Amino acid sequence: MTISYRQDGRPSLQLYVDDWLSEPGLQACSLAAQGLWIRMICYMHKAQIRGTLKANAKQIKARMLARLVGETEEMITRLLAELEDAHIFSRLPDGTIYCRRMYRQAQKEREISRVRSEAGKLGGRPPKSKAESKSKANKATSTSSSTSTSKHTRAFPNGQFVQIWCNYPRKLGRKAAERHFNTSVKNEQDWKDINTALENFKADIEAKGTKEQFIPYGSTFFNNWRDWVTYEEGVDVPAEDHVAKEARERRRLEREQAAGKGAEETGPGVRGGPEG
Repeated sequence: MTISYRQDGRPSLQLYVDDWLSEPGLQACSLAAQGLWIRMICYMHKAQIRGTLKANAKQIKARMLARLVGETEEMITRLLAELEDAHIFSRLPDGTIYCRRMYRQAQKEREISRVRSEAGKLGGRPPKSKAESKSKANKATSTSSSTSTSKHTRAFPNGQFVQIWCNYPRKLGRKAAERHFNTSVKNEQDWKDINTALENFKADIEAKGTKEQFIPYGSTFFNNWRDWVTYEEGVDVPAEDHVAKEARERRRLEREQAAGKGAEETGPGVRGGPEG
């Protein structure tokens, strides 16, 4: 099994600086030999079998290495001999030069990859008998039911939300409205309460003559619908939509001013019918 440097996506290599500077054999080599060795490490990092001095599965010998680094073959042959005498690199049985640390790490990575591949073919855990699978499925269903109840997941199908959404006067903010509905309506009593809240809400906006652009988005109502369950006429229900709240206050002041002006023009007793 071969792994190319292109497949594993590692354009860089680790250079152990302390090891490089403290290796007696390497430090005993000439500066030219040390420079050649670092170039060889780069080539070995890019080899199909990481750590081996090969290019396109062929050994890089003195002549090819000389062309790669731009030196004479005689110079490269001498520097290779100097490195080999200092035991800087080793050779495979076919004579291929390799870096011991890099090659060892590559072998370890290939073994890990092989083990993971074999485990994947086995499908992870061994298959269980039908009885065990059925028992596990029943247990999961029971756990799921209790978890759903504890987490207050919605107890109604989508049709219930669609039904009440059709009655809401302003069809904006549906996605958030449905989310609030699903988390707050959990039983039959909640379903009755939210319908009562919607009727109270609609009665309020009708009594106040609220224009459509000032009606809160559906997401606002469904987020605090419980405030409308015990609604009393004339008592404002707190809402998140400050624009609607300001509009209601403005209309109240306008009605009070209009009522006061009408009373002055018609005189006492007119609004309530003839006196006596």
